[in-house]
Amino acid sequence: MTDPKLEERNIYEIGKRINIDSVNYINPNKHYEGKSVLEIHNELSLINNHRRIFIITYITHRKMHMAWNAKYVGTIRDVTYTQLGKGPFRTER
Repeated sequence: MTDPKLEERNIYEIGKRINIDSVNYINPNKHYEGKSVLEIHNELSLINNHRRIFIITYITHRKMHMAWNAKYVGTIRDVTYTQLGKGPFRTER
């Protein structure tokens, strides 16, 4: 996300409430299906000035869609996603 005070502000403060029916958007899971990691990286890196990236999600407990301005800054290599406690990234034995 591109907000310069992201660390200091509540995530709901920096997002915008939107009407999802008024937004022309693509579903990234469908749009990038079948494309290689390199193809996705190249497409995101070369976005024309008339296209912008937003994170859009439905906030269940607030019953609304919100959008956050975002920027693709490249691919991160050798990252291990972790989560403390029980969750999708922890394997129980």
